[in-house]
Amino acid sequence: QIGKYCALAEKITFLVNLNHDYKSVFQGSPSLLQEARPSRLKRKGSVLIQNDVWVGHGVTIISGITIHNGAIIGAESVVTKDVPPYTVAGGIPAKPIKKRYPEETIAALSELKWWDWPENRIAQNLHAIQAGQLNELK
Repeated sequence: QIGKYCALAEKITFLVNLNHDYKSVFQGSPSLLQEARPSRLKRKGSVLIQNDVWVGHGVTIISGITIHNGAIIGAESVVTKDVPPYTVAGGIPAKPIKKRYPEETIAALSELKWWDWPENRIAQNLHAIQAGQLNELK
C-alpha cells in the first residue's frame, strides 16, 4: 500500500513473501520428490508506505516493512526494517541516518496530518508546508 503525496523514483523492487526456508538442508526445487512437501516459508506480509514518503532510485524493500510518514529512503538502499516517521535512512541494509526535523516538529506534523486535508487547503498552505513553517499553517 502506498499513501498520499509520496515520491517514488524508478527501479524500486518490492520483495514480498519471497523468504526461503534457510534451515532446510535442501535449498533447490523438490522435483526429485513425488509428493510436494508442505511449505515452511515464513510470510512476513505486505509493504506499507505511509504518506509524504520519498523512496530513492533502485531501492529494494523487503516484505512486512512499514515506511512511516515523512521518511526518506536513499538511492540503492535495501530496507529490511521499519523506518520511523520523518527519518532519513540509507545503506545496505538501510539504517537511520538522521531525523528530518526536531522531535517537536515531528510530533506536530504527525498530529497535523496535512495529507488528509482537502486539496484546496493544501494549495493554500503549500509554501508553509514545503518550508516546514508549521506556525504559518491555516
